Amino acid sequence: MSHSAISPAMGISESLSPQIPDQLTDFSLIRVCRPQCTVHDDCNSGGKRPVSSADDIEPVGEIEAWVGNGGNAGIVPTVDDDLAILDVDSDHLAHIASKHLPQTFTVSTHNGSHRYYRVPNWDNNYGWGEIGSIRADNWIAVIPPSTHPSGEKYTVEKNLPVAMVSPFQFRKVISAVEADQTDQ
Repeated sequence: MSHSAISPAMGISESLSPQIPDQLTDFSLIRVCRPQCTVHDDCNSGGKRPVSSADDIEPVGEIEAWVGNGGNAGIVPTVDDDLAILDVDSDHLAHIASKHLPQTFTVSTHNGSHRYYRVPNWDNNYGWGEIGSIRADNWIAVIPPSTHPSGEKYTVEKNLPVAMVSPFQFRKVISAVEADQTDQ
């Protein structure tokens, strides 16, 4: 599916709307506020707060139009789709993940990356503060081509298929992170 057109007058390709990466289009997508939010009266999330509900999933074209008008987009992992996102915000978690998990579709973020995995029957969220998190049960992640509050774009870092891993592999990552936290 192409989102560009050739302009006969100029002979160049022009983007009609920002494109959601193909690897994410089969999952639950929602509208997320823009960095300078005008949707919520009390918004201080800087472009990470949902505008639409996780229960009100929208077609990809509507999300792309929203982003084209300055909004951001998010993905909502659920146990039904087996999606789990490893939010890597530290070199330490990146090392642990690389040791225990295969390469996969990865998005560059302001502080690190989002690594996307299919994990059958996984519905556990984990948060480790500055280190990162696992987002699996209705815990949204902002996706490309959205804009971070810093002004940086979320971009595709590794354009690979979303890797399938076992719950056992994810538990190895969790055990390694928690063992390191206990040692400190």
